[in-house]
Amino acid sequence: MTSKSNAARRGGRRTKVRHAGEVAKESGQLAPMYAVSGLAEYWRVSRDKVLTFIHSGQLRAINLATKPNGRPRYRIPLSAIEEFEMIRAVQRQPPSRRSKRHRDPEIIEFF
Repeated sequence: MTSKSNAARRGGRRTKVRHAGEVAKESGQLAPMYAVSGLAEYWRVSRDKVLTFIHSGQLRAINLATKPNGRPRYRIPLSAIEEFEMIRAVQRQPPSRRSKRHRDPEIIEFF
């Protein structure tokens, strides 16, 4: 039994798989949006951690729920993710200088 490749099943045409960001930049469409669970998986944190960032205002999100008082359906734009990561990026701290202990000249230490 011979198996056909995916390209052969589509009539011999090979299509290039592109990232959503590439498509949006080329066509002038809106930036891609990410779901809370997808972003949590990408950052390797829990969904609750991402929701905490959204509720505290640290991460911008859009609520796409049909009912305003219903269960929220958050989507996070790529620009908000990039902004959040820039703000939360670890900055290299210069090494702290330890101050020397001031010794009283009148006290004699025997140790």
